[in-house]
Amino acid sequence: MRIFLTALLLTFSISVLSAEIKYSISLKDWPVDMASRLVKMVPELKRRDLDLENLNEILKKLDDNFHFNSLKLVKNNVNNDLLLVGEISPEVKKITFEGLSILSDTEALSLMGLNINNILDEENLKNGSGKLSQYYREQGYRFAQVSYSIVPESTVIKNITFTVVKKEKTKLVDIKLDNLGDESIQKDIEKYLRRNFRLSTLNQENLNKISQKLRSLLSGNGYYLTPVPSPQIIFSADELTAKVLFKLSISQRYHVEVQSKHSDHISLEDDVLKLGTFTSKEQNIAAELVERLKAHYMAKGYPHVNVPFYEVRKDERIFLTLIPDEGPYTKISDFRITGQISRDESFYKEKFYELASAAVQDKLFIKEDIEQAAKNLLIFLQNDGFVNAKLARVFISTIRESPSSGVVVIQIEEGQQVRINSMSFKGVSDANRELVKQISGISINQSLSLIQLESALYNIKSFYEKTGYIEYALLNENTDLVTYTDNNSKIDLNFEIKEGPRVEVQSIVTEGNSRTKDKLILIELDFKIGDILTPEKVEESVSRLQRTGHFNSVEISTLEKGTPIAQRSVVVKVVERDPGVRVLGVGLTDENRGTLHGYAGVAYRNFQGWGIGASFRSELNYNFADIKYLEQKHTFGFVFPYLFGTRTRFRTSATRANTIADVRINKVSEANAAVFSLEQDFSSHITGIFSYSVSTFKDHGISSDDEIKYGYIGESLVIGSIGPTLDIDYRDNLFNPTKGSFSRISLEYAAESFGNNNVDDFYRIIAQTTHYFPVKSTGMVFAQSLQGGYLKDLETQREGIPFDKRGFLLGGRTTIRGFESSEFFPTTADIGASYRLNTSSSYELVKSELRFPISVKYDLAGAIFYDGGRVQIEGVNFTYNWRDAVGFGIRYNTPVGPLSLEYAQKLNKKAGESDGAFHLSVGVF
Repeated sequence: MRIFLTALLLTFSISVLSAEIKYSISLKDWPVDMASRLVKMVPELKRRDLDLENLNEILKKLDDNFHFNSLKLVKNNVNNDLLLVGEISPEVKKITFEGLSILSDTEALSLMGLNINNILDEENLKNGSGKLSQYYREQGYRFAQVSYSIVPESTVIKNITFTVVKKEKTKLVDIKLDNLGDESIQKDIEKYLRRNFRLSTLNQENLNKISQKLRSLLSGNGYYLTPVPSPQIIFSADELTAKVLFKLSISQRYHVEVQSKHSDHISLEDDVLKLGTFTSKEQNIAAELVERLKAHYMAKGYPHVNVPFYEVRKDERIFLTLIPDEGPYTKISDFRITGQISRDESFYKEKFYELASAAVQDKLFIKEDIEQAAKNLLIFLQNDGFVNAKLARVFISTIRESPSSGVVVIQIEEGQQVRINSMSFKGVSDANRELVKQISGISINQSLSLIQLESALYNIKSFYEKTGYIEYALLNENTDLVTYTDNNSKIDLNFEIKEGPRVEVQSIVTEGNSRTKDKLILIELDFKIGDILTPEKVEESVSRLQRTGHFNSVEISTLEKGTPIAQRSVVVKVVERDPGVRVLGVGLTDENRGTLHGYAGVAYRNFQGWGIGASFRSELNYNFADIKYLEQKHTFGFVFPYLFGTRTRFRTSATRANTIADVRINKVSEANAAVFSLEQDFSSHITGIFSYSVSTFKDHGISSDDEIKYGYIGESLVIGSIGPTLDIDYRDNLFNPTKGSFSRISLEYAAESFGNNNVDDFYRIIAQTTHYFPVKSTGMVFAQSLQGGYLKDLETQREGIPFDKRGFLLGGRTTIRGFESSEFFPTTADIGASYRLNTSSSYELVKSELRFPISVKYDLAGAIFYDGGRVQIEGVNFTYNWRDAVGFGIRYNTPVGPLSLEYAQKLNKKAGESDGAFHLSVGVF
C-alpha cells in the first residue's frame, strides 16, 4: 500500500515535468548522517541525468528500505534539481536495562506492555515504567523508581535505556495482636508469627501468608468466630522497617469434637470440617458444621444421614460434640428413562452415565449429582439439534422398605430435531461459493446439531486460512448466524463472511536487524516472494527465527493489512540479542562425597551477521573428599550456518579432557576428540544431524600403584565413527518444559576406515523419548521418559570394544538415582576392570517424575520420581536384572545457580550396597 501511495505522489508531484529533461535530486534539507544513509542505500541519488522512470524507481527503493510516513519529489526552481521531501519514522536499535533484577529483559518488557512497535510512544513509555515500578514495590522495594532515556544514535536510530533504582526492601520487625481476650494464647500466637515472619520482606504476598497463618492459629485454638482483619502497618521514620498490628474482636471460644463409630474422627475434623482453618459469621456454628458433615456423607452415598449434637459450656469455652449417624449405604437399583424420545432407552442411559460424575457412574445414590447429570443430558440433546427438549420430570427417591435402594426416573420430552431450511453465504466470491458449501459438510433439509455447526465453522475457517485468506472473518458468528422458524423445528443459516484478498507475497522487508544479514532471515522464512501467505507459514517462520538464538522477539505482518490489495509486502520485525556471551561460575555436588566444579566460557554467535559462531569453554572438577584429582575439560566449538545459501549448518568441536573414567579403581582417561557435523532443520521441530567423530583415549591409573592394586594396565586407542541423529522437539520450553515431547534417535558406526585403532568395528543405536503432561489447573507436570540402546561388536580385529568408552552404564543423577558413583552397574566386580565387549549389549531405562510447584515466586519446586533400568551383555550372566529406585527432590534457583537436592531409595538393594543416595548439586552449569 505504501509503495502504491508513493507512486501516486510521484505522479502528482512531477506531472508538470518533461519526460525529455534530465533531473537531479537534492538532499540539502536532510541531516548529514541521514543523507549519507540514503545515498549508501540508493546510489542513484547522486546521478545528474535522471528521467521520470529513474525517479519513480528511486522513490520505490527508498520506500522499500526505510520507514517513511510520507515521501515525494518537489520542484526546486533551480536548474532541474528536485527536492526530496519526506518524513521518516525513527527506529529502535537497542533496548537496555540498568539495575534490573528478578526479571529478565524480555520478561520486563512483557510486564511493561512494550514491544518494538509501541516503545517510542511517550505515553506507553510512562505507563510501562510505572508498571515496572509497581512490580518492584509489590516485591517490597517501596521506593522503587523506573526512569527511561531515549538516546539518539543518529537522526532516526534510537537507543532506549531503562534505569531501575530500588534501594532496600522494607523488612518486618514485629507482629502484634490486640484484644484476643486470652493473653496466654495471644502471646503464643505472636511468638509463632514472629519466629516465622520476622525480618521477612514487607509485601502483599507475605502479608497474605501472615493473615492465612493467623487464621489457622485462631481456628486451631477454637476462635472460629474471630475474623482476621486487615493489618495496620506502622513504618519507621526511614520506612525501611515496619511493624504489623492485627486488632481482633473478642468472641466465643469453642472446642469441636466428632464422634463416629465408622469413620476416623481426625479425618472428619481435619479434612471434612477443616477445623484448622474453619471460620464462621454465625454466632451458633453447630448448624453450619452439621450441614458440612451431611454433605460429606451424602456425597459418599448415605442420603439418610443424621447428625445430632450437644453443647456443654465449661471454663468460658463451649464444647460442641457432633455424632453422625450415617444410615444405610444407598446405590441406584432402579433407573428408567421415559417420555417422548426418538431412540432406544439404552442410548439415553448410556449418555446419562457418560455425562455424570464418577460417583454416579459407580451407581452411588447422590441426589445433587443425579440432578446435574440429568441437566447435562438435556444440554446434550439441545446441542444435538433437539432445541425444544425439556425434562418433564426428574424423580429421585429411595424405597421406603429398602432405604439402601435408590430409584431414578427421568421423563424427557425430546421434541422434533431441527432441520436446515435454507443456507446463504454472503460475501463469498463466486469462485469459492460451491467449494465453501462442500467444505462446510452441511446441506439443506438435513438435521443439524450445534456440534455439527461448530465443525462446519471450523472447516470453513481452516479452508480460508490454508488457502491464503489470512484476514478471513465470520462477521455474524455471535449475532444472527442461526435463525429458528416453524416453532423451532427449522433453521436458516446465514453466513456473513469477510473473505479478504488471497494474500500473495510480493516483497519481503526486514526491520530491526542492524547486525544480522537480511538473507539469514530470508532463508529461515517458510515463504518466499510469489508464495501464498498462510498463518501456518507465518507461525513456522517465527518459530524458526526464534530458534536461531539471534533475536529476542520476532513479528511478521503485512504492510497493506486491512486493504483489498492481494499482492503484499511482508514486514519481518526483529529485536536482536547481544551475540556475545560470557559465563563464569562455581558449583558443588555430593558426588564422591564432595566435588567442586568450576567453569568459564566465552562465545560469539553472529560473526559478520551470518550467524557464524565460535565458543570456548573450560571446566574443572576437584573431588576434595576421596580422589583428590583435578579433572579438566576444554572445548572449542565453531558453527558455520547456511552452507551454499541453504538451511544446512556445519558444526565442529575439539575437546581435550582428563577425567576419572572409573572412580572405583582410580582410572583416569585422557581424551582428545574432534567432531564434524552437518545439521539440517527440516522444520522448526525436526532436526537431522550427520556427524563424523574421531577420539583418542589414553587410560591409566591416577598413580602406577592403582593399576597394580586393581589389576589393570594403561592402554591407548582410537575410535572413529560416523552416523546420523534425528531430533524431534515439540516442547513448549527448552529449559523447563511443561507440555510437549522430545525424542532422539542416533546411530553410530565405527570402523578402521574411519580411524579405529585397537578397537573392533561396531555399531551402536540409542533412542529416547520424553513426554510432558500438564496436570490441569494444578501447576503440576508429569514427565515420562523411555530410553534404550543396542551395541554390537562386528569382530573385525578381535580386540573388542572398551566398555567404559561406548558401553552402557546406569546409576547416578542422570540415569537411576539412588545409586552412589561406586555402585554404577555393570560394576568392575561384574565384568572386570578393563572389560572389552566382543558380543552385544543393550540397555533399557524408564524415568517417571511428577513435578509440582512449591513457591512460584521463589522458583521453588518439588518432585517425586521412579527410575528403573537394566544393562544386558550377551554371554554374561548378572546376579541382578532390573534395578530401580523411588525418591523425591527439591529444586530451587539460588544466586549462584540452580540447587537440586534429591534422595532416592533402592527398591531391590543388594548385599553391600547403600539403602539409597542423596544427590546434591549447586550451581552446576
